[in-house]
Formats: sequence, structure tokens, C-alpha cells
Amino acid sequence: MVDPDNVTIYDRDDRDLEEFLLFSIAVAGKTAKTVAPIVDRFVKEITNDGLYPILASIRGCECMGTDIAEMLKDHGLGCHTHKAKSFVDVARKDLDLRRCSVADLENCFGIGPKTARFFIMHSRKDAPPLAALDTHILKFLVEQGVEDVPKTTPSAGPTYIRLEQAFLDHVPYDMSPAEFDLEVWKRYRK
Repeated sequence: MVDPDNVTIYDRDDRDLEEFLLFSIAVAGKTAKTVAPIVDRFVKEITNDGLYPILASIRGCECMGTDIAEMLKDHGLGCHTHKAKSFVDVARKDLDLRRCSVADLENCFGIGPKTARFFIMHSRKDAPPLAALDTHILKFLVEQGVEDVPKTTPSAGPTYIRLEQAFLDHVPYDMSPAEFDLEVWKRYRK
């Protein structure tokens, strides 16, 4: 199960990496500590308690007519229809999760700049400098005096890029963007 307090793990095995991607998708707009056990229960059900790979299991269930959205609903995940479409699209695309780019992930249904960056920065030691602009990061930027910071995550485009750079400019020299992202999240989540 993904530990929201310890999401920066660079040596995940394939199964954990797939689960982390599903968590990254599912947590968008939700509370991490609530979503982590929901994703864990879903993964256990769809893989027959870990006997099969996660994304391959999603593809198999979808081919057999299993309603992924109903499964997510039964596990208590809100926006289950939208999240199911994202899970199925990611499974169909069969991406190399160790090398795919932000753009590759954003080409999947329901994955925007925040989710793509969150997944990459917290799963790859060699990730380029990125920022997952969630409400916590946006509050931090306001406190730092950055101008024109919206209350919600902007979509891809110049505003996102400007705010991403503003965040990266505040990352201490002795921390990675992923480490600082987690520190800001812990400070502002309360």
C-alpha cells in the first residue's frame, strides 16, 4: 500500500510502481490517507491478492466486460467513473513507467500536469526538476509572495509553467523537488 507520508521511493518494483501510478491518479482532488487503502483494496481484488500484474489485470478485466467503475465505487472511491476511465486508458497504453515522459502520461485520459509530474518526481531519482502544483504548493507560493496564484491547480500552459518555476526557485539547494514537495505537503495539509 502507498504510504502518503513516504511517497518518494525510487526503487519500487514493477507492481509497486503500477500501484503508485493508480494512487497518483486516484488521489487527484482527494485525501491521500483515504485514497491509499481504497487503491490497495482495489489492487488486491483485481490481481487476486497479488497473483497477477496490476495493469495487465485491468486490461484482462476490461476485455472480459468487468465494470472497473463499479469495482472502484464498491471500494468507496469518489469520481469512480472518471478514475476507471483513467485506469483503463493507462493499462491499454502499456507505458514504460520507468521512462515515460510527462507528455506520455498527459496523453492518458484524466491525467493532467499535476498528476504526471507527481508520479514522475516521486518515482525517479533522475527526474528532471518538476512541481506537482496542488493546493498545498499553491498556498506555499502565496505565502512566498508569488503573484497571481490561483486557488486551484491551473491546467497545462503558461500559468502552470510559471508557477512550477516559482516553486522550483524555492527548493533548498540540499533537497530534491520531491523532498521539498513532501515537506510542503506535510506542513500545509493540516
